Amino acid sequence: MTRFIETDSGWVNLGHVATVGKRQRTARREELVFRNIDGRELDTLGWPNALNVEQLTAPVIPAAVGAVAVVIGIYPEGFDDRPTDGDVMAERVPIVGWRITADGAEPVLINPASASETVLIEAPDGQIHSFGEGTYANLDEAKRNILRRTQDRWEQRQVRSGNGTT
Repeated sequence: MTRFIETDSGWVNLGHVATVGKRQRTARREELVFRNIDGRELDTLGWPNALNVEQLTAPVIPAAVGAVAVVIGIYPEGFDDRPTDGDVMAERVPIVGWRITADGAEPVLINPASASETVLIEAPDGQIHSFGEGTYANLDEAKRNILRRTQDRWEQRQVRSGNGTT
């Protein structure tokens, strides 16, 4: 299966890439450089989140029909507001494939989740599986747990900033 990745100026066929290296783009940013077997530069990729070469080039296999992820995000009305039940949003999203890395398989979603969102896998029996967190009996339990952890982090930030109560 041919894999393409979007680069700074277009698309690169990973089947034509012999080496991937890093170089400084600016004082604060690196970029990946893709070269063919002759050492000719094919293209570069410079956005900050793309610098994990293993992640970028890992094989992807198709997901089974009906595979579903649950993406949970917590969006308080105000940046400084303590998250509540009403701030928790959950969306079921089809899994289109699985990226296979040294750490295991991770779902490939049509629209990738943001760093602040949690991706969980929904089993046919309704259980919700978390990467490194265990299994929840259902979606409500998963949402409660994620909200509690987010509230704990919020409270820790308040204490560190001097706004917390005793």
